[in-house]
Amino acid sequence: MKQLLFPAHCPNKEHLVRNQLEETEAVAKRIAKELLNGSAEWDWAKKDFIAESQKLAKERKDLETRAQWRDTIYSLVILAGAVAFGVLLGYKLWH
Repeated sequence: MKQLLFPAHCPNKEHLVRNQLEETEAVAKRIAKELLNGSAEWDWAKKDFIAESQKLAKERKDLETRAQWRDTIYSLVILAGAVAFGVLLGYKLWH
């Protein structure tokens, strides 16, 4: 058998039940408030994460573009050096 929260012969049953109900409602309101605050913080964190992720993706793309330009310039410099070396070598051989 379940044990009652208050004795059966208690004269203020309604008062005790009302107090317990009020306490339960207060706890439920605090829980609801905490859930709303947690939900708002989660939404903020999610938006911040998405913004940072997009920023990181843009920075990565910019870095890749700079690396491609650097590689292109290095290749052109090496090609120009090879052409210059070939021209000088050809000049030395023919003169």
